[in-house]
Amino acid sequence: MLLAELKSRPAAKDVVWNKVDAFRKYGGIRIEDDVVCTEGDPLNLTREAFAAA
Repeated sequence: MLLAELKSRPAAKDVVWNKVDAFRKYGGIRIEDDVVCTEGDPLNLTREAFAAA
């Protein structure tokens, strides 16, 4: 339902739809972030890893 709505928006051009269809049989994917919490600001390790890649 949400993907059908996305297809009608300009952002649809940024989606690799054949990949979406390949994962459809799994019902979706789950993305989680690893965050380090200390006395200072939290550090999102996942985002930094993706940025470095």
